[in-house]
Amino acid sequence: MLRTSKFMAAKFMALAVALTMISSSAFAQFSRYEFVAGDSYDYLNTTDMTQKISGMEGIPEEGMNSDISMEMYVNYTVVRRLPLGVGVVQMSYDGMSFSVNNDQQQMEFDTENPGEVLGDDPNAQITGEILNILTKIQHTLVISPTGDILANVTDYSPLLDLATPGAPDPIKTIAGLIVNIALNYQSNRDLTAQQSAGQLVPWLFTLPLRGANVGDTWNSRIGLGTTSTEVSYVGQHIEAVEGEEGRVLNEFELYQEVQLDPITSTMMNFEPYSTNWLIALDGNCPFPVTADSETSMVMNGYNEAYFQIIGAIAGIGEVAQRMQDPNFDPATIPQVFADASEAAREQMSGLANMHIEQDTFISWERIE
Repeated sequence: MLRTSKFMAAKFMALAVALTMISSSAFAQFSRYEFVAGDSYDYLNTTDMTQKISGMEGIPEEGMNSDISMEMYVNYTVVRRLPLGVGVVQMSYDGMSFSVNNDQQQMEFDTENPGEVLGDDPNAQITGEILNILTKIQHTLVISPTGDILANVTDYSPLLDLATPGAPDPIKTIAGLIVNIALNYQSNRDLTAQQSAGQLVPWLFTLPLRGANVGDTWNSRIGLGTTSTEVSYVGQHIEAVEGEEGRVLNEFELYQEVQLDPITSTMMNFEPYSTNWLIALDGNCPFPVTADSETSMVMNGYNEAYFQIIGAIAGIGEVAQRMQDPNFDPATIPQVFADASEAAREQMSGLANMHIEQDTFISWERIE
């Protein structure tokens, strides 16, 4: 049975109040997604998290509460419609903003003003730069009319200028690491295109080959790391638009049991958790008018793999900085790397016992 929390129920009721129920059975079935070449959709993607951290040195015994917010402006454009109704979709980021507020730190960043980083945390600038780097990445997805992702190609070329080998700037080093990690991840043969693209179109679900009627429930092949996704076709409504003929909105609820991707699960100890979605589609358009989700999860510390990555990043950064000195002896690179890596690992060792409780609310709203 589909699980619906108070949050999702409230979202559903708020939407239902503004809509008029369709009584005709002419719209009874949702059979295929329709891709139209040239169609372009802009979204405001908002993420709000409440987080409680405990079990770390320097944090009160009762824990530290944080409010974390992120906004992303995302565009999806159907660049081609292939035979059999397959759509080629290009995804790009038009901007991001990020903020963290708690008793120990305040951090804010907006890619529209990359030079204006607010934060008393020494990582504020680097966090902002990473977000700025990520906005330069573009993705191309090939999606079938039933919602199966047939291919997922990511263009990292805008990052290559920032990732010149041996460049001393730490930002360039981080850009290179992002490219290498992402390419290794995408080449993992254990991941299907559907899984690797799950975070790019998290609201997309697959349809039964026979189509779906109102009241149907089925399992979808959707998303990164989900072991099962249960979809329910809730109903259809006509959106009330004053002075105009309303458009048909198809409403779906999703319940996802989440299993993290191999990289994340290797680095962190998460308890099993789930995500609930409420999605409204305009007719047979695969790009939702709205899509809202909530997730509650618990994490119990970081594993050795995480500290290896932290150590490697610190070692590379230190070596890159030392190489700016014309008198630097390349023969000392292994020792410089080892010392910086060990220092970083020691500094972050408290994360091994960290306990996090987090509630996440995500909203995708089409800008029209």
